Amino acid sequence: MKKKTFTEEISPEALKGVNFFDAPIPGQSLTDDPDQPYRWEQPPEFVKVDQAMMYFADKLLEPETYTEMMNLLSRGQTVDALAQMILYASFTEGKITPDLMLLCYEPLLFLIMAMAEKVDIEYKLDDDAIELDEFEEEDSTKISNALSGMTEKYYKEKQNTKLASMQNTASKLQPSIKKELEEVETEEIKGLLSRD
Repeated sequence: MKKKTFTEEISPEALKGVNFFDAPIPGQSLTDDPDQPYRWEQPPEFVKVDQAMMYFADKLLEPETYTEMMNLLSRGQTVDALAQMILYASFTEGKITPDLMLLCYEPLLFLIMAMAEKVDIEYKLDDDAIELDEFEEEDSTKISNALSGMTEKYYKEKQNTKLASMQNTASKLQPSIKKELEEVETEEIKGLLSRD
């Protein structure tokens, strides 16, 4: 099936109302207020693929997001289109850089596919309908191992975050309570072979 070009997709009637001169002039972005830059003009929140993938996993596994994404896939939306939308939105929010966006593309595809397979939803990879049957058993094993490793990292990261949060809360205790806790006598635990 031949893909349509831009001019074939849009009818001439639709183009009549478009003002092609209603666009920023060259260099206009250089005159924007430097005290209020766009989010993508600031340092990104994530600079490593692992960090970004943990963020994506966290966001996509939220019940509302997960349900909506599975609905889109079941209605025929492609995994490729979903991944591109998620990555582009993350870039415009200042979460990732364009380079990191490209590096996260493939892992995000596999994450979305794994999420769809978990609930037995048939999905299309992209509009060209490339079949995933081309993957060999070895490739499938590699993918599932990578996803399980990523899941383990995700839960460890969550556990570390909770631990850090608990430590932060403990450090904010009032000094009097801290002092009382430090003064509590604890019994020394001795080993079986200790002399005493």
